[in-house]
Amino acid sequence: MNFLKNMSIKTKVLILAVVPLITTLIYASFFLIMDYKEYREDTYLEKDVILSTKISALVHELQKERGATAGFIGSQGEKFREELSNQRRLTDQKLSQFRSELKKINIDRYPEEIKLRLTQINSMLSRLDEMRNKVDSLSVSLKEPIGYYTELNSKLLSVIASFSKFSSNAEVTKQLFAYVNFLLAKERMGIERAVLSAVFSKGNFTPDLFEKFVSLLSQQKAFFTSFKMTAPDKFLEIFKNTVRGNPVSEVERMEKLAFKLARGEEVSVDPTYWFKTMTQKINLLKKTEDLFSQLLVENIRDLKSDAFKRLIAISVFTFIVVILIILIGYVVSRSISKTVEVIEQELKEIADQKDFTKKLHVDSKDEMKNIVDSINYLIEASREAIEQAKISANENTSIAAELSATATEIEKRVEEESKIISKTTSKATAMQKPLENSVVKLDKTKEEIKTASKLLNQVKEKITELLGTVKQSADEEEKIVGELERLKESTDRTKDVLKLIEDIANQTNLLALNAAIEAARAGEAGKGFAVVADEVRNLAEKSREYVENITETISQLLNDINDISEKISSNAKTVKTLSEESKNVESDVENITGVMDETVGISEDASESIKSIVNEIKALIVEIEKINEISSANTRSVEEIAKATEHLYAMTENLSKILEEFKT
Repeated sequence: MNFLKNMSIKTKVLILAVVPLITTLIYASFFLIMDYKEYREDTYLEKDVILSTKISALVHELQKERGATAGFIGSQGEKFREELSNQRRLTDQKLSQFRSELKKINIDRYPEEIKLRLTQINSMLSRLDEMRNKVDSLSVSLKEPIGYYTELNSKLLSVIASFSKFSSNAEVTKQLFAYVNFLLAKERMGIERAVLSAVFSKGNFTPDLFEKFVSLLSQQKAFFTSFKMTAPDKFLEIFKNTVRGNPVSEVERMEKLAFKLARGEEVSVDPTYWFKTMTQKINLLKKTEDLFSQLLVENIRDLKSDAFKRLIAISVFTFIVVILIILIGYVVSRSISKTVEVIEQELKEIADQKDFTKKLHVDSKDEMKNIVDSINYLIEASREAIEQAKISANENTSIAAELSATATEIEKRVEEESKIISKTTSKATAMQKPLENSVVKLDKTKEEIKTASKLLNQVKEKITELLGTVKQSADEEEKIVGELERLKESTDRTKDVLKLIEDIANQTNLLALNAAIEAARAGEAGKGFAVVADEVRNLAEKSREYVENITETISQLLNDINDISEKISSNAKTVKTLSEESKNVESDVENITGVMDETVGISEDASESIKSIVNEIKALIVEIEKINEISSANTRSVEEIAKATEHLYAMTENLSKILEEFKT
């Protein structure tokens, strides 16, 4: 979801408007498609019902032509000739209307079942003239034309029945189903008219015709029962008010006579009267059928009108909702964008003028007002932080100045320390040469004692002189010990100063960390201050590291000074002992002649001791030279501390100047 973070508020608001807009369009499209499908289906259904009326009208005329044909063949052409001729003209009129209506319909949209039926119907209708010619010439039996007309009517009615199967409207499907059952019952009644016309013309039943007659009555009853069970109340009311009267009762009477005729009773029924009366009843059914057709068409047109109205209503409603969504989205987006622009402009003025005394102002009372209040709170907090940072920067300037002065003083002390160590080295070097000379003299004295005792007085003088030299060496070594003690104290004081510098560096680091935190809270306005705080913290870290290195070096120096001090103290004691022994030698010079051999041994011991002292002094000189090197390194470190402190002071002053630019 990172791409949302990079979008403007205006774009996000537009997206929020687009989502319900798209949703509305999808839902509206769904209902529009459904209503359009219903409207289109009702349009097709209207055409199908109109075609059904044409089919039923054609079937009605074919039924009458079938009855007249049966009477004509049954009477061997003696009766129904004129009626048959008139009926054929009526049939041709309805056939022409059927074909004309069929041309208006796109047959390709029908299922294969209906297309196959229509193809079969056209094929059978093309044989109609041929069948009529056969009937006129009486070259066919009654069964063939009756079967032809019956099959043709059955296929025509099956097309209407198929229309009811493919309707998605339950009410229309129910009406069509009742309408089809009514037509099928009417078709069976037409067949009955043809059968009884032939029977009454002959005056008797054949077994096949009687079976056909009984079957037709049963089928009529079944279809009428199915019609009454599925037909709506309006259909039943029309049927009840239309199919009644003398033709209905007369047909029932003649049907009862037909049963008597089948039982062999003497019955005389004029086939023309039967045909006429049955035709009157069928005409009543035809009138009822026409009313059904009219009602069906009206219902379908009402459904079509309702679907069209819903289509228009949903279209208008969708258009209004889309306009409202776009308008509301634009107004809301404009309002938010305007508020954001005001906030952005005022924040830019505060940043450009660095005036944290100003506050943001908006007229709204929504979430943008809460955001402005939060920004004002942040500005106030930043103002207080900068004010505090100014105070801290001034304190840091004072601390940096103190550090600079302290570093300068430490540098002076280290220089003095270096001078003292240099002086001590010179003294040790000067003391080394007399001691070496003493060793040479002792070696010569040892040889001279063996050869001449007369030189005893001279030796006494030399011993006295040696005593003074040794005493002087002891005094010098005591002075060196004192100088080393003072050097140790100065070094200890240097450690205290370095501790102070380390504390200052830690405090500066803490202040820099606090400044960085406050700068982070200030956001964009505190970025420059954050960089300064990071630089101050880095300088403090470097100062602390330098102090740690110097402290470690001085600690090593103290250890070395302690070792040297111990060695020099030991040598001083030895020299003092030697001085006291030399005094004893001076007092015993008078008796030295008798104990010359012992004196030689003592001289040899003294020579070895002095050589040892010379070696110790050489080692002391080496250690002092090391101390001198460490002191030089300390001097450089202190100089670096002084430079870092000066840099810290300069940066602190620069930070103070930057902070002074902010109005608080």
